[in-house]
Amino acid sequence: MGLKSYPAADADILALKHTLLFGIKGVCAYADHARILGQEDDKVYAFIHEGLAATAAKDLGLNDLLPLVLKCGEINLRAMELLDAAIPAGTATRCPLKVPWGIRKARPSWFPDTISWTWKRS
Repeated sequence: MGLKSYPAADADILALKHTLLFGIKGVCAYADHARILGQEDDKVYAFIHEGLAATAAKDLGLNDLLPLVLKCGEINLRAMELLDAAIPAGTATRCPLKVPWGIRKARPSWFPDTISWTWKRS
């Protein structure tokens, strides 16, 4: 889902709508995962509807959109709280992990041996 540029639209308004849309996508990802784990909040769903309606509205100005973008951040925190509450204590280790970088052979076991792939950091 995306927004098309409107020739008559102000660049600032379009940027706020894009920011709101990307924020809503993040809220949806957290809220969906939390829902799968049994946690829901109607305020999160209500904001998703409100925010999506705002991205389609052509009559909203900067003073209307900026508070919605800030509210999106608040709702995102609420969705993360739901997800955190859904994960039972002691079942997940929450710590940074070291990610290996470099070249490695990366091919599924079912690929024929004649095909060889390598992944490397650019």
